[in-house]
Amino acid sequence: FIPYPIVVYDAEGRAAYINPAFSKKFGWTLDELIGQHIPFVPAELRSETSAMLAKLNQEKTLARYETKRLTKDNRVLDVVIWAASNTRFKTGIVENFVILRDVTEQKRIQANNKTIMRISAALPEYPGLEDLMNFISKEVKEILNTEGAIVLLHDEIKDELFMTGASYDNLATQERAKTFRFDLDSLVAGRIIRTGEFIMENDPEKIRTGFAERDEKLGYETHSLLEVPIKSEGRNIGVLAAINKKQNQFDENDKELMTMIAGTVAISIENARFSDALKEAYRDVASMN
Repeated sequence: FIPYPIVVYDAEGRAAYINPAFSKKFGWTLDELIGQHIPFVPAELRSETSAMLAKLNQEKTLARYETKRLTKDNRVLDVVIWAASNTRFKTGIVENFVILRDVTEQKRIQANNKTIMRISAALPEYPGLEDLMNFISKEVKEILNTEGAIVLLHDEIKDELFMTGASYDNLATQERAKTFRFDLDSLVAGRIIRTGEFIMENDPEKIRTGFAERDEKLGYETHSLLEVPIKSEGRNIGVLAAINKKQNQFDENDKELMTMIAGTVAISIENARFSDALKEAYRDVASMN
């Protein structure tokens, strides 16, 4: 009945018991894990976990150890661990009791609030459209941990989409992205401009058919994608896109954060486009004078 996941380990680190809350949160049943080492420690944290266990064996208790653990379906959770080591008086059998609390959602909300505040504070530093778009795409790429992120803007006169800002792990792709324009009906992003609805796709097979033209032009292969509209005064002025998530799949939490970012930067994008248009008009008039 205890709501937090609990594991009892033997002296060799094998599971002697897990409670129902553990099965519900991480996906494994007691029958699957009894007498086994639980395969939920990320590879990059194994040495750190070994040091934590050594500390537990020495001090017999462990208070609020914050780390990450994997679920059976390979999702990564942020967890806080409390542990205690106990030796049975009569038999001398050593048992380690571990309580895990999932703080993924709590950390996500805190991180989202900090992200929006930080982006909002930084926007005035980028009055030019290209610098602003590069800043936004770089932030999205880092926050969502993706291989790439782009900002597509709608040219309402030509009815085209163009990428003023892009951020990719591959710098060559990043530079190529800024040179292309796409007809509104040639990209799925065009549907977002027309409908105002988001698109989230984690199936590589579906993406190969829906994004073939863009990938061919960019010389890049899209495996997963999340796109949300950028709205200003009832108009869909652009699309914010994140490409190829490196860890887990795109989910509702990512969509929520992307939508918040898109809403935060919309007015700055409009101001920057207006500013650039004024500068271009001034150059045109100056050239005719």
